[in-house]
Amino acid sequence: MAYNMMRDNESVAGLLDKLKLTCKQLNLSRKQLANRLQVNRDTVDTWFSGGSTHAEPSAASIRRIEEFLNEVKRQGLITSYFFPLTNNEDAFVKKPDKSSVVQSEVNYIQKDEKPVKRGGKLRAIANNSILLPYKTFTDCIHDDIALTAMEIEIIDTLQFQRLHTYKQLGTAYLTYPCAVHTRFEHSLGALAQAADMVYRINNNPQRDRDIGQEETVLIRLAALLHDIAYAPFGHELEDEASLIPPHETRYGEFLESSGSKIGDIIKKYLDNDYFKELLNILKASKEEEINHLQYPYIADIVKNTICADLLDYLKRDNYFTGLKEAFGKRFMNYFVVTTIEDELGKGQHLRLAIKLEKKGIMRRDVLSEVIQLLRARYSLGEKVYYHHTKQVTSAMVSKAVYLSGYHQDIQQLCKWGDEDLLTELQQQNTSPAAKQIIEEFKCRNLYKPVYWVTFESARYKQHSLVKELHKNPDKRAEVEAQIAKDCSINPEDVIIYCPDSDMALKEAAVKVMWLDGTTKELSKIREDPPRGELQELNEKHYALWRFCVLLRGSLVDPKGQEISDTCFHQWQMVNENPRFSGVGPEQSLKTLLQFVEEEGLTGKQRRELQEITHLNKAGAPRTVEGWSSLRKQVRGQEQSNQ
Repeated sequence: MAYNMMRDNESVAGLLDKLKLTCKQLNLSRKQLANRLQVNRDTVDTWFSGGSTHAEPSAASIRRIEEFLNEVKRQGLITSYFFPLTNNEDAFVKKPDKSSVVQSEVNYIQKDEKPVKRGGKLRAIANNSILLPYKTFTDCIHDDIALTAMEIEIIDTLQFQRLHTYKQLGTAYLTYPCAVHTRFEHSLGALAQAADMVYRINNNPQRDRDIGQEETVLIRLAALLHDIAYAPFGHELEDEASLIPPHETRYGEFLESSGSKIGDIIKKYLDNDYFKELLNILKASKEEEINHLQYPYIADIVKNTICADLLDYLKRDNYFTGLKEAFGKRFMNYFVVTTIEDELGKGQHLRLAIKLEKKGIMRRDVLSEVIQLLRARYSLGEKVYYHHTKQVTSAMVSKAVYLSGYHQDIQQLCKWGDEDLLTELQQQNTSPAAKQIIEEFKCRNLYKPVYWVTFESARYKQHSLVKELHKNPDKRAEVEAQIAKDCSINPEDVIIYCPDSDMALKEAAVKVMWLDGTTKELSKIREDPPRGELQELNEKHYALWRFCVLLRGSLVDPKGQEISDTCFHQWQMVNENPRFSGVGPEQSLKTLLQFVEEEGLTGKQRRELQEITHLNKAGAPRTVEGWSSLRKQVRGQEQSNQ
């Protein structure tokens, strides 16, 4: 009966052989195995004894054994049951000596008669639990997520538990009420996704190399800790308002500083070289920094382009917003770790890539899934990340933090959760203006965009706008105050929202193994597909950029048109808000011609600008022919006046 219940239709003896090998490779004692399977130690002894004392597991025990083996394999802890991970099976984790600390020396993995060098040292504490599944969390996206003892120790620290207080999508819950999921569950989900990627890479028949247990430890830790350095409303304050430095600069404060509980826990398990490599992986954000890592592909797996971070938050954000942007995951079976020459020709590096060819033939099904993933990412950006209400509420919170001065004390800021920060801003007496903004935010009396221009209209000024107003909060506040003064209102009544210009889909930079045998970024392939589809997605993604001037809601009716006119004269760009775009076509044409002359635009750029200029209520034409007709009218009026 037990034989019939087994999913893979194998013998009980084969199952017990797998269990023995797993225990040996993880250095799991029979007592620990018994506790894990919820049976007596004597029962395990009878399973493994052989001879007349041998006993077969019960049906319930078989189910638990299968669950345990699948869990271990799904995490990438055991790559295969048919050959050892190392020539010395005990090289990675073995019984400790009296000092309770052992180190694995450089070793080789023998697979298909191709030796693959693996180096490095890793320490294990006395209970040898560094890779043993210890506890399981149930997640709405990934079902059961198994965690090791080290990971549980990290999660139980106050530093990690604070992630419960940070909403993954910031202020998006004001638009999508269920979007209140936090960075805590996202971090666990990223770990589960990274473990799944390791499993798929190690089981890809076309792989160049395996990911060993030593690297698996770093991958899981990096995925678990990739968001540990975020502040409250991290994307709003860091990415959209540029009020605080990038979170990559703060990993040292959370892991290296004295008194860091997480750092102490990691150092208890890993030697100093591995700990430094973990920090370098977390801090690396640019290609040059990633290439300098000892294990560059780990950064690719965890947080670079199509990675565990992206794959988890796309699923999670879709689920909690109620959107249905689906994408397949079959393409993950084609991930490989391969040697790639860097673009500057300075060396070769082990990087993550998607193998899009098989025997010289393009896998169109895999490419289609990758493109669909990018489309899902764009759709979420359009509907959630760059939603107009999300932009307004992000700007309000950022303005209140700036007025309070809390952005200047990052350590204090990181001690608060999202709601803690809002409460502090609402109660503190140092800035009544910040308090008023937060009170209106909580009552959903939101500021209104009275002046805005999109990427098409601002393309020739976008760079200077971003440099002056996005990257320089003090200059942004100065311009806000000047606009308010010109319109006889208070400085806090006006907020400028100017996002960064880098709106491209970085996921399109994922490395792929192409038909010609080279490995290159997907976005740099000059063939169709995928060139045309990626170009379309990039243009649509850039089009999400919008420069806005927001006004307190109660002042929109009396001051909206005045603000619009002031902004027009400030930046010489026609307002695309149809309610307040009341600038005459004659003045608009003069402004256009003046701008063309000042910027030294070419004839082609001038024609493009004429084609994309919107004047809506002012009645100015949108076509080149219309502008030519309007130009003749204006010149005729000027001659008659003379």
